[in-house]
Amino acid sequence: ADGKPAVDVIVNILKFSFTASGSITKEELKEISIPVLEGYSLIMPEEEWAKSKEGMNPVEISISVSMPEFDGIIHGVPVAAKHMKENGEVEYLPISERMAFMVSKAKKWALLRSKENKIAIIFHNYAPTNASIGSAVGLDSIESIRLLLQRMKKEGYRVDFIPEDTESFIKTLTAHATNDISMLTDKQVEECNKNFSKAYIDFFATFPESVKRQMEKDWEEAPGKVMLDDYKNLLVPGIMDGNIFVTVQAPRGYGMDPAKIYHDPYVAPTHQYISFYQWIRDEWKADAVIHVGTHGNLEWLPGKGAGLDRKSYPDLSLGDLPNIYPYHMTITGEGIQAKRRSAACLVDHLPAPL
Repeated sequence: ADGKPAVDVIVNILKFSFTASGSITKEELKEISIPVLEGYSLIMPEEEWAKSKEGMNPVEISISVSMPEFDGIIHGVPVAAKHMKENGEVEYLPISERMAFMVSKAKKWALLRSKENKIAIIFHNYAPTNASIGSAVGLDSIESIRLLLQRMKKEGYRVDFIPEDTESFIKTLTAHATNDISMLTDKQVEECNKNFSKAYIDFFATFPESVKRQMEKDWEEAPGKVMLDDYKNLLVPGIMDGNIFVTVQAPRGYGMDPAKIYHDPYVAPTHQYISFYQWIRDEWKADAVIHVGTHGNLEWLPGKGAGLDRKSYPDLSLGDLPNIYPYHMTITGEGIQAKRRSAACLVDHLPAPL
């Protein structure tokens, strides 16, 4: 109507690229300007996919993941799998849990166009000290978000305050609870947002059994022993700014070499890590997250390489939240990881001028 698209989101489950095939042009996609999410119909049985560490084999990656990326899609999850009938005919059967997840994710992307949104802005924080807040390759992340807050306020987002400069921004952040345990004060812990222990334990009870065993092996029984208050509620560092929550991404672990654990494919994230995203998504009820700059740790968590299941920690952590991710345009390999394993909508930026 009135030259505007009648739909708010497209979910595509066709393989290959629909722009390369001539079904639609990139110019037409830009004109309708709505998110396109990619769901996968696997060419393997569901049982084979469930057991696979890679998630999708090279053929699947080529036709269902890589080629649709030419269309600028946002990755989803497998929604159906190949099944051979007794008479030799092939059919595709739904993967019910993943299909419901895909619908929920598409709904959240669609609703972004039509409501007053709550957005969590997540600075990377490697290593987890106050001195490293906002770490990002080739990006002044603190100043970038300060300017973004100005723009968001003009666009109608509820933003209560905008820091005068980067120095005052950092001072405001570090005056509140952060990931830097050595700097936490009793007052900061008291004032910090918290995910109630019961809320997290109830959520933890829904995890696949193998995930629960691994997390308890690595980090003891829920809710663990790190980033807790005296009542075992889990801390969620950050500052509230109207409908914007400015925060720092939870560390991969505590008491370990941060460089070794960052990309470790076996060690589970902490209870506090998953609780961090749970609180943002289910308790504060964010409509989307923005991970600021190259790069964070979500997309490097253990699990399948592509076509994630609920046993894959990026999927379990982020859930169905839309993920917007400003990313350095020349760092292609890590960007692919972010797209495929954290369902990120990448927003490329140029390298910083010398």
